[in-house]
Amino acid sequence: MGLNKILKNTIAVTTICFSSITVINANEQSYFAVELGQVKFDEAVANKEGINTTANTFRFSMEKKYTVWTVAGGIAGFLYGDNENFKQSVVDQFGNQSTASSSSSSINIFVEGGYSYAITDAVSVDALAGHEHLISSSRSISNCSTCSSSDINVTGGFYLNPRVSYQWDNGLKMSLVYRQYLSGDIENAFGLNGAWKF
Repeated sequence: MGLNKILKNTIAVTTICFSSITVINANEQSYFAVELGQVKFDEAVANKEGINTTANTFRFSMEKKYTVWTVAGGIAGFLYGDNENFKQSVVDQFGNQSTASSSSSSINIFVEGGYSYAITDAVSVDALAGHEHLISSSRSISNCSTCSSSDINVTGGFYLNPRVSYQWDNGLKMSLVYRQYLSGDIENAFGLNGAWKF
């Protein structure tokens, strides 16, 4: 292959790449999202760990949309319904004695991404996939370093995440979200997601 042909091919490929990047950046949209919902666990695992089979869940995430592709990641958590909560006598820094009750929760991280199809200028349907990992999951008494605590052994996993969204002209987007987990101890989850474009 001659030098001229190599140069022409190199210029052509470079032009295509930069054109694609320009198009992607031109259509890039950034969102901050908050989601509230409910999650369902495997019944055998929930019984073993002393929690209800369902729990309230929350998510805070950053989301980027590039033309028809969406990627997101953030922090999440479960607020367990605890069947094995406990009470313990505690003494505060002033010497006052009281009885405190335990609470049960988790802190999770997640990443997800997938395809977004615009039905109209306002309505879109997304087909996403992701993974959620629990980095801390326990029952304990808040603000007490000497109190008893125990781990709640629930594992996250991979999931499929279809959702339907409606976006207003002011940049607010609301989505109905469903997640079907393919691994781990979580069966499914659903929620309402509110996102703000910035």
